[in-house]
Amino acid sequence: MDVVLMRIGDNLALKNPLIQEENSFCAYFLAKKHDLGREADQESRFTLRVPMTIEDLENTGKLEVLSGDLHQLCGYHQRVRECLAGEFITFMTFGAGARINFRCIKLNSSDVPIWLRDYVNSVAVNPALFNLSKFHLALTRHVVPSNSPSSRSCQSCASISFATIDTFWTALSGVIEPSIENVSFSAANVTVICLTIPLQAETNLRLESEMRSRQSRYNDPTADFSPPQCPAMQNADVILQSSDGVHFHVHKSILSMSSPFFHDMLSVPQPADSELVDGLLVVYLTEDAEVLHNLVTLLYPIPFVTPDDYDKALTLLSASHKYDMAAVQSSIRAKMKSKDLHPLTAAATFRAYCFASAKGLTQEMECVARLSLDFPMTFESIGDELAMFGGWALRDLARYRKRCRDSLVSCLESLLDLRLPPSDIWVGCQSTTSPTIAWWLQTLLTEHIRTLRGTFALSLLKPSSFRAEYLASLQSHVSQTDCTFCSKVHIMHGETFCVQAEKKLQNSLDRVSSS
Repeated sequence: MDVVLMRIGDNLALKNPLIQEENSFCAYFLAKKHDLGREADQESRFTLRVPMTIEDLENTGKLEVLSGDLHQLCGYHQRVRECLAGEFITFMTFGAGARINFRCIKLNSSDVPIWLRDYVNSVAVNPALFNLSKFHLALTRHVVPSNSPSSRSCQSCASISFATIDTFWTALSGVIEPSIENVSFSAANVTVICLTIPLQAETNLRLESEMRSRQSRYNDPTADFSPPQCPAMQNADVILQSSDGVHFHVHKSILSMSSPFFHDMLSVPQPADSELVDGLLVVYLTEDAEVLHNLVTLLYPIPFVTPDDYDKALTLLSASHKYDMAAVQSSIRAKMKSKDLHPLTAAATFRAYCFASAKGLTQEMECVARLSLDFPMTFESIGDELAMFGGWALRDLARYRKRCRDSLVSCLESLLDLRLPPSDIWVGCQSTTSPTIAWWLQTLLTEHIRTLRGTFALSLLKPSSFRAEYLASLQSHVSQTDCTFCSKVHIMHGETFCVQAEKKLQNSLDRVSSS
């Protein structure tokens, strides 16, 4: 079959059968799934011709196929963009791009038309724009003036000959195509493998040293990381060993009462060859010493401290969920709520969602999914956390975001209805000719609707921010028109309107589940 596979691979390399651009992501996924490295490399280049954003992939149904296989592809796209950006600087400054004589009304300091520079830079950001029709569209937008009073038609660029355009396009292609070919799809993997092999012995020594250090600190009562102490913990009859080799002496009865998982484990007769330390059974767990230390303190009547770091608190909660410790989970969640622990950055938020989703922490997944609405959902904002998204987690989060977006749009549209409260109070503004709500409020709401309909990848409207935007729009309107009607309505009903509007917006989000 090797000969057959070779012939099939050669036909694919010749694009026979031809893989259409819109199918390149699916072809890439299939090549990765079946460990066809050569074909995955080829299809990764085809994906450069198609816009690759979370929103594009979800709207075309490809995010469902690619979830869990995007990290390496995104890294490849990033390396291509970085390579093109460097090549384009030389091309536009010293290469053929600078030598071709485009006479334009708007030139930069290097005598290159600004519209041409912007187009070339856009290709470096999004290689899918490297298309002759996209180039002509950029030229047309420059030649045909916009509605802005300051814009004017550029007759010089309008008269550019086809021969000049062909010369430029050939020169640009001569930069882009070799640059892309020089970027290896699997370069990152090769580097990791090469670095891992010589450092393996050093890594093992470091891990052994760290394990000894942790065990020593745990057995030292004066150390910060000391074992939990209380009279009830004496005469322990089982040892829990952490993943980094630290021993925790506890009682079978305490474990069995707090966890059905341990109850079932310890009620089964242990094999005769089970490891014993000081005559006690050793149970090996996958959690590290810090997590087990916090978990053990929750089982005994001694003070416990929930980590101040959200990731560590979530890991502790995951361990209690894994071992089916319902009472311990409640204690951890209460402590996290009292400390108002939550991820503060986009990367931390997306990482927490991945972790909660993978560990089955439904409450935390719902909470973090809501928090993620405050950040853009792009490959750039997710960053390296993209590698943690397994299965359908990325697709599910994108679809939750779309449902939240749609719910917000419906709510904003209801606020535009002059027949319904709370917006009915705004009918009668002296600057509005037709019987509708005040134009400044209408503009505020319709602008949000337009933005939300345009994309779900941006940060969504926060209900708590509506009041500030309302006040800013009202103040601008009153200062420009001296509108006594809107001033009076605001004084009498403005606070009630804001409270009701924020409540409607909040309810529109609360109705959406991340499940």
